[in-house]
Order: sequence, then structure tokens, then C-alpha cells
Amino acid sequence: MQLFMRVERREGEYFEPYINDHDDGCTFVFHDDDITEEGAEYWAQVTSEQALRWAPRPPGKARGETRIPIRIDLKARMEEGVFILLDDYPHAITYTMDARLMSERGAASIARTLEDRSQDWERVPARYVIRAKAV
Repeated sequence: MQLFMRVERREGEYFEPYINDHDDGCTFVFHDDDITEEGAEYWAQVTSEQALRWAPRPPGKARGETRIPIRIDLKARMEEGVFILLDDYPHAITYTMDARLMSERGAASIARTLEDRSQDWERVPARYVIRAKAV
């Protein structure tokens, strides 16, 4: 089953980013100060694609033994037309992002949250489906 990741941006008093789980994925909730509209769109896209390789551990299955280190590196300059690079390995995950998309505070907080949750996920074989375009 494909999981879909969403991003919500909320105004008001500051809060640290957090994640709400759903049957078909999750919603990353960021304060407006921590992610731009464009950043929210790209973050939802990259995490939805990443979910092809990761799935929640089935009910009753023990948590993973080790936490996976997760980093978000913000770069002032990225390759032309590139906003997020994802290096996704079973032992470590690094997102390299255009610094204009997410605040340092938001990046550090959501990376900690993802790392805390990493033991509840497991690597799965990738499955890619290419569908015919509608005419």
C-alpha cells in the first residue's frame, strides 16, 4: 500500500513541528515560520516517494533495535533546479535542502522527531509502478 505524506502550515503562537499518523500515511505539521509553501510541497513529495522504501512495522512486531540517524542539511546553494536531495540508506538518512525552504529550527526539530520514530519503521523492497498517461 502506498503511503501519502502531507504537510500543513499553521499560523499563531510558535510550536515545534510534529507528525500526525493516518491509515494512509501521515501529516507533518509545521509552524508557518518553519517551512515555506514551496517547502511544504517539496517535503510532502520527497517523503511520499521515500515511503515507497519504508513502512510502519506491523502490529505486534518488536521495535527496531537501533535508531536510524536522520539529518536535514540546509544549503544556501543547490544545483540549479534542485530543491531537495535525499540520501536514503538502511543505516542513515540525510535530506539536503535549499535553505530557503525550511528554517534551521524546523529542520532540527523534525529530524529529531523522525529519528525518534525510526525504530517503528522498517525497510521494504521498492516497488515502482508506471501508468499510461490519459489521452
